[in-house]
Amino acid sequence: MNASHELSLAGKSQMPDHVLLTPETCPCDKRSDFTCNVCDGGLAICSVCGKVEAELDEPCVAKTHRYSYSQISTYASCPTLYKFRYEDSLVQIGESEHDLRFGKAWDAAMNALYARGGGVVLAKSAFIESYPEREYPSALPYWSPGKSFASGLVGITEYARKWEVDDSWWAVVSTQAREAHETDDGDSRTVVLDLVVRDKRDGLIYGVDNKTTGKYLDSDFWLQFDPHSQVRQYVDHLQRQYGQVGGFYINAASFRHRTKAYTPRKGPDKGVQLPAGDWRDFKRMCFNPNRAALQAERENFTSWVRKIEADRESGVWSYNTNYCKRGPITCAYHKICESGYQWPRDTELIEANYTQRCTRIAANGERCWLKPEHEGEHDPTRPMRADYEVDLSEDEVEEAEV
Repeated sequence: MNASHELSLAGKSQMPDHVLLTPETCPCDKRSDFTCNVCDGGLAICSVCGKVEAELDEPCVAKTHRYSYSQISTYASCPTLYKFRYEDSLVQIGESEHDLRFGKAWDAAMNALYARGGGVVLAKSAFIESYPEREYPSALPYWSPGKSFASGLVGITEYARKWEVDDSWWAVVSTQAREAHETDDGDSRTVVLDLVVRDKRDGLIYGVDNKTTGKYLDSDFWLQFDPHSQVRQYVDHLQRQYGQVGGFYINAASFRHRTKAYTPRKGPDKGVQLPAGDWRDFKRMCFNPNRAALQAERENFTSWVRKIEADRESGVWSYNTNYCKRGPITCAYHKICESGYQWPRDTELIEANYTQRCTRIAANGERCWLKPEHEGEHDPTRPMRADYEVDLSEDEVEEAEV
């Protein structure tokens, strides 16, 4: 290790408890953003030079707050919802995770399809391994009856056939890359890119985000992405990483179900009887926000982060009653809010229907179901209540579109 990057024991003892490396506390001469590394090994590492590291006497207990699009979106919808989900790590026992798991299985299939040496066979194997048929609910959620195991497998073949020519122009740069994006104001956001490609026709970089949905891929579906904070954040990240970028694709796969045969009166299938059962549709749309839009998104992101940090500092989180019930959908934390409960003040009352859940990933790729402070290996086994029942009041259907 270069002598200029060594961190002495004396220097270590003078560092803050959470070992936050800043340009003032780190001997690295490169002045940029630094992050507190709250890792399992208890190391403090300069995020710029990557060479400064020192063992701590005790593991770091502070949290590094890296904000994702989902976190910001959740807070904007309801700050109390954000607190229960991300600060308190509370999840409802028995809530349906089918949409989320189906979306992750589709992502796993796409990763295998676009990986070096990949293909449809490997994609189907990845889909099956990620979400085995035996783990599907006996009755699919009423909002996504088309996301069945069989439809997912058939969809992989149809998808590959649909985009065979278009994909031949793509040179894959990376798949499922999880990266930290540091903003100009020093805030840190998590960016997970499903696919980054270079188009052989124009030589430009494009980002791709896979979306599974139970909706029609019509004009109403695409309107939600322009403007869209996630798209803007991805494009901003890609420009900083690669320079000039051609745009960002929303790569949508719709899984729907017909209860009976249907003959459209308009559209490409006009006059053709469409059979009952599962059916699929695949479409892509490229978005390319301009500089002004990207700058507006940076300022928007910073504004939301400041609001979250102010609430965390004060310990007071506002709520939005308009988000408690939206049509047939009821917020997963409605039982807590309607009773005026607060975590951890009303722990015993809340734990009748909710449990704290570790945020780490278990060996099988699923999120751990143990308590956040647990010791040993992560365990994805779901807890069960004696009077277990499936709760279909999932609060965030859109969140499951990954």
